[in-house]
Amino acid sequence: MARDEDPEGHPTEETLERFTAGGFDDPGETSLLLHLKACQPCWARFAALARGILEAPQGMPEAPNSREVYAFALARARARFERMLTEAALVTYPVRDPLWLRGFAELCLEKAAGLRHENLAASEDMAYAAVQAAVRIPAASLSPGAVADLMGKSWSEVANFRRVASNLVGAEQALILALDCLEEGTGAPLLLARHLDVAGSLLRDQRRFKEAAEAFDRAYRIYIEENERHLAGRVLVKLGSVHVVANRPEQAFSPLLSSLHLLDVRKEPSVSLNAVHNLLHALADAGYHERIAVALWRLRPLFERFASPLDQVRLLWMEARLWRAQGVLGRAERLYRKVIEKFSQEGITYDASLAALELAPILLEQNRLSDLLALLDGVVATFVERHIHREVMVTLAILRGAVVRGDVTVRAIESFGEHLRAAGDLPRQG
Repeated sequence: MARDEDPEGHPTEETLERFTAGGFDDPGETSLLLHLKACQPCWARFAALARGILEAPQGMPEAPNSREVYAFALARARARFERMLTEAALVTYPVRDPLWLRGFAELCLEKAAGLRHENLAASEDMAYAAVQAAVRIPAASLSPGAVADLMGKSWSEVANFRRVASNLVGAEQALILALDCLEEGTGAPLLLARHLDVAGSLLRDQRRFKEAAEAFDRAYRIYIEENERHLAGRVLVKLGSVHVVANRPEQAFSPLLSSLHLLDVRKEPSVSLNAVHNLLHALADAGYHERIAVALWRLRPLFERFASPLDQVRLLWMEARLWRAQGVLGRAERLYRKVIEKFSQEGITYDASLAALELAPILLEQNRLSDLLALLDGVVATFVERHIHREVMVTLAILRGAVVRGDVTVRAIESFGEHLRAAGDLPRQG
């Protein structure tokens, strides 16, 4: 095994190369980090290696912020240490080079995005750690506009993770903070586009469809102007979803078809599949049930390979709707119950409640009133009580009473569903 240190205890050139590239996995990584921070000659060697990573082509200006490059490499090399992702880490290791904080913030945002489907709470914590790092950057070391940009970028990501976790109030507060920061920043178009992207998603979840469509449209135009075709395509997928959720399936066709020409399937196969999924959803809502069912069967292997777990649940939800429309009620019920279970396990009680209400008419048609009552007393009541929508609570009590008396109707269930969907406009706690 090659030695990591020379006879005098300094890291070898090979060790520094591995460390700079972020591939240093040996148990002595912490010791190496501490050595670099204490030994200026080794720190200089490390800096020289890091500068070589971004060597500018001949005739071009020198690579900017070379000190930031190796500071970021340093942060990356220690990324797997949990204490690196806490405020305590910033206290434990006093910052001599403030650009290290900028690298740390960017790393936290990168790691947050990578963990979104595994641990949503950890993703939000990491994004908030990026905010904390940006706040600590001394004013004299980085322009106020650059610091404001970093804070605005970080707050936008905090908002998005809160939105995904159904903390809509917290997401809205974070977006306000993000916009305040961006208004003090450099005016970077892509940061504004990302903010509008997150804001559009939040407005969609709040069922403020007109405002959501406007936000997505603004983000799309910026991405096109900046030649970010893939990001423009992602926004069009979300714009199409606004029309689907707003029960305007025909209006979803154009943005979804356009997105397929912009998206780079190699970058994010799941996003391209989401575009196809939403297009099929819109076609199904428009009445093309039989053809969509065949297409779904053929596309299922691709969804299982590339789609996120939650997107696969939404695919099951659409299949349940298709089987219900074709009168295959047993199959529809099994899929609806699986969808409800998966959403409930993820804490997405709003969507679980909507799926439950789509299952309710099937149970009523079969005169299974006890099962219907259990459905209403389960995930639907959990959502209403958790988010304290008092008007919806009253409507639920009325519907439940009708089930107990045996005079409930499909129209009554649909009416309650309309109240529940309208609750998306009301603040949710948490």
